[in-house]
Amino acid sequence: MTGPMNRKPGDKAGTDYWQSVWLREAPDPVDLDDTRLMNHMNLLLGAFFERHLPMAGPEQVLLEAGCGGSAWLPVFAARFGYRVRGLDYSEMGCALAQAVLRKAGAVGEIMQADLFDLPKPLEGAADVVFSQGLAEHFNPTRGVIERLAWLARPGGLVITLVPNMRGLTGLAQRLLDRRIYALHTPLWPKDLAQAHRDSGLLPQAWGHLGALNLGVVNPARWERRPLARKFLGAALAIPSMAAWILERLLGEERRARLANDLTSPIVYCVARKPGRGQ
Repeated sequence: MTGPMNRKPGDKAGTDYWQSVWLREAPDPVDLDDTRLMNHMNLLLGAFFERHLPMAGPEQVLLEAGCGGSAWLPVFAARFGYRVRGLDYSEMGCALAQAVLRKAGAVGEIMQADLFDLPKPLEGAADVVFSQGLAEHFNPTRGVIERLAWLARPGGLVITLVPNMRGLTGLAQRLLDRRIYALHTPLWPKDLAQAHRDSGLLPQAWGHLGALNLGVVNPARWERRPLARKFLGAALAIPSMAAWILERLLGEERRARLANDLTSPIVYCVARKPGRGQ
């Protein structure tokens, strides 16, 4: 570790952007018992968590940073046994995350706060710090990973997922809405792992997840052209669904080989904080 950064990293999105994103109804909680094809990516992520996320002991805490609209907090509570907490700087995002917990009948604490201006008692307060779609919105990446590490207890895990903006997902986003693409920092798995390493964490696993999911592409600038947007949605969905069917036909070992630099939708890193319980 080269020492902590002395300034807040640049936030490419900002609260105004997220307030507009979360101006919608709360999503349904993730259902890992739903085997329909349209739930394929959730099932893939569920299998990922089964591999990397330990079952919780009494009173262990999982904190999701950037939890706005999160549909996963109820899963971490019910399936893995964690006390769940969520943290986000968007008022609307926090309201949606709380609504999802209510829908699932789950208990959790949602905090509206800036990740870079947190109360001292939160330092080292989580056994697992999880984020999805957060780290790529800051530059340099290390600046936000340091804050995730700050939240984790010694020996705890930091699990970070970002979209693969280096691959086909990023190309499609750049072509369909360059403004949204510009809100992201493209990262290879080795880049994400290095950001964790530079933040004093010990990467345990990193790589790509899934074969294809163009459904994550956001063609926001087509909002006022509903027919064109509907056509784009279908054009993005059809190849993704074909890839999901192929993944289902393969065994788990061969399915994992489909993950690659070009088409995989997700980049991940699982890292441990040095110290007690390691």
